Amino acid sequence: MSEDNITTVVNAFVFVDLTSNLKLRIILFLLFLLIYTATLLGNLGMIALTRYSPRLHTPMYFFLSNLSFLDVCFSTVVTSKTLVNLLAEKSISLTGCAMQMYFVIGLGSTECFLLAAMAYDRYAAICKPLLYPSLMSPRICILLVIGSYTLGLLHSLVHTVFTFRLSFCGSNEISHLYCDISALLLLSCSDTYVNELLIFYEAGLVETITILSVLVSYAYILANIVKISSAAGRLKAFSTCTSHLTSVTIFHGAILILHFRPKSSNGSSIQDVSDKILSVFYTIVIPLLNPLIYSLRNKEVKDAWSVIWRKLCLKKWLSRYCINITHDDIDDDDDDDDENDNDDDNARELGQVQQNMFMKKQKQRVRQRCEQLSEKRRRVLTTNPAGQTNFVEFHQLLLSIPILAPISIILMETSLWNRSRVTEFILLGITNEPELTLPLFILFLLIYAVTLVGNLGLIILIKTDSRLHTPMYFFLSNLAFVDVNYSSAITPKILVDLLAERKSIGYFGCAIQLFICIICGSTECLLLAVMAYDRYVAVCNPLHYSTIMSGKVCVWLIASSYVLGILYSSLHTVFTFILSFCGPNVINHYFCDIPPLLQLSCSNTLTNETVIFVQVSINCVGTTMVILTSYVCILATVLKIHSAESRRKAFSTCTSHLTGVSLFYGASFFMYLRPSSKYALEQDKVVSLFYTVVIPMLNPLIYSLRNKDVKEAFRRHCNSKIQL
Repeated sequence: MSEDNITTVVNAFVFVDLTSNLKLRIILFLLFLLIYTATLLGNLGMIALTRYSPRLHTPMYFFLSNLSFLDVCFSTVVTSKTLVNLLAEKSISLTGCAMQMYFVIGLGSTECFLLAAMAYDRYAAICKPLLYPSLMSPRICILLVIGSYTLGLLHSLVHTVFTFRLSFCGSNEISHLYCDISALLLLSCSDTYVNELLIFYEAGLVETITILSVLVSYAYILANIVKISSAAGRLKAFSTCTSHLTSVTIFHGAILILHFRPKSSNGSSIQDVSDKILSVFYTIVIPLLNPLIYSLRNKEVKDAWSVIWRKLCLKKWLSRYCINITHDDIDDDDDDDDENDNDDDNARELGQVQQNMFMKKQKQRVRQRCEQLSEKRRRVLTTNPAGQTNFVEFHQLLLSIPILAPISIILMETSLWNRSRVTEFILLGITNEPELTLPLFILFLLIYAVTLVGNLGLIILIKTDSRLHTPMYFFLSNLAFVDVNYSSAITPKILVDLLAERKSIGYFGCAIQLFICIICGSTECLLLAVMAYDRYVAVCNPLHYSTIMSGKVCVWLIASSYVLGILYSSLHTVFTFILSFCGPNVINHYFCDIPPLLQLSCSNTLTNETVIFVQVSINCVGTTMVILTSYVCILATVLKIHSAESRRKAFSTCTSHLTGVSLFYGASFFMYLRPSSKYALEQDKVVSLFYTVVIPMLNPLIYSLRNKDVKEAFRRHCNSKIQL
């Protein structure tokens, strides 16, 4: 039977309780009701304030009022139903679920676009102040807001239609606060691969475009602020962006953690609880925080609030509890607010004194607490006569400190003291077809020979030719060295396993191979970022290039790349091999990689997956942002050059590096950032071969065939050998 002929049996969905404890449900009801009330008051108050105060009739506050409107709608769609579910019926109809999901996705994606528009507004205000009225005219502001709503609602419509065309013929219990698309896909009895691909690519595109818009805007803003000579001027310029930066960080940080953190098959109850907690923060708490961020951190909003406050309050009440003002002050607030500057300064100084006193008391209390626990920690962390740590007491100690309680739970779940019974692993290799063994052996032997000759030849050429003794080629020689080690850690083992009957690798041999592979991969990421920075300095600051990229700086950059790569690899290797391997020892791969090893472990791997997610995110996202920011600045500088020949020459110095970056990061992102459904290990092997075996061979070809200096140096070297 075709999928189109399957009809949906489920007519309604039932939300799983946040908790079965009635008292806790009542507490949560009161808490969420308080948050919802504060959200409505804060956001509606912000809208009314923006509308009422003429001083806030600017593009920034026009966008802010629309952001408050989105937060009111977003909170109403989710929180109101959550409040009903806590004390009453927890079901929702199929149509109601579709409508809720449509508005949640539509409002959330619209907020993404709106935050990007607000970043562009800040860019225009700081980088183009003279053109700001024309760049951010009322017509353009209205078009940006309408465009945000249109794109957000269209984005939501696509996902809603593709989700509710699926069949729901099994369980109807949604383990979530609201009708979330991921929770609904788990309930469908249809194939959800197309939906997951759509979520991955379309949602990833929206998130990537909006984040890049924000990052590019703030890169230009930062570049302009740095040029301001006055410290007070720099502070004033950047202070207009702090509220927006805080809001963007909280919003996009919650989205990335909620949707892109590792999903563990083990400990699904912990995963469900953490998903619900993150959803509460994203859907209920963030709409409350936005008006607080833009009011507490924004002088204009605070001034507007104080004007309204003084006008609405009685003079007698103000004279008793607030500042002492006259009748004329209340009447003339709109014309002259500077008369209260002294009172504001006095109040601010008094508040600073009180804050300092509070922080001093807090430090004293923390110090006393640490002294009380120090003896207990020493007793807990010492080993008993049997040589084992008193883990239960240590666990109870961690639970007694709220901020360390999650660490305690993770340690209890991961069983760090188990002992592995596996002494070796069996690698399935690239193929099990005997007729392909010899051709693949010859192919990989040829690739490995070209890799060694190309990279070692490039290192020797850079070392012997004095014209290549520049920072760019110093970094390139280190990249070639990393590629040689990367290929040597994997390809010889592949060649041996292609001809051997038993494709085994020892336990410690596997750990060493994993350690070297992660070092080379992470160091190459950092080196590519360093090379992008080198190109930025060469193109954008050519007069200061020799001082910025001095020999000492280059050595420090290279040393830092290796040190960070080693630390990064040590962390992953230790966290991987403290797991217990007590079951099958067959690795469905051609080398010891982390994902197949985690599949073999009989321990809980949630901690490992979390470490992978955090570390890879920091490494990949950090280096990618450095590369993108460098090339944005390079592109901006190149476009300012009037001569077409000069533009071509300036940009030609970057083409080799851009090609290498595109190949390396393209393969890495395709390998690790694909949707997990229909996870094909055979396809993973092919992709892994490309970035572990083929790319180390391609790098010297890219940097030699596309580089005039290298070709001339190679020609001179050949001519000198012929003459000899």
